[in-house]
Amino acid sequence: MADLPKLRAMSICGFCIFAGIDRQTFANYEDKAEYFGITTRIRDIIYDQKFTGAAAGLLESNIIARELGLVDKKDVTTNGQNVTASPLNDLPTEALLEIEQIAKKYGK
Repeated sequence: MADLPKLRAMSICGFCIFAGIDRQTFANYEDKAEYFGITTRIRDIIYDQKFTGAAAGLLESNIIARELGLVDKKDVTTNGQNVTASPLNDLPTEALLEIEQIAKKYGK
């Protein structure tokens, strides 16, 4: 046995602590055109770290999927048939396949 460090999910809150700003300041930067590129990149990096960390089994996939808005499903009745409505339907096929593999791995 060995003690190994665990991956900790990145967050906007964590970035703000690192940068020495509060979340409202970050939100204010997001509203300014000249900072759009960098704030979008920060959000993309955080999203990718969470998604790939969950896909690799380094982060709790069900918690990360919920936080990323990937598991907010609800049953809807359409023409007498139950169908599942989900924001997953809007994801690219590659992302859907990766999520499906994670779900199979963890039996969900």
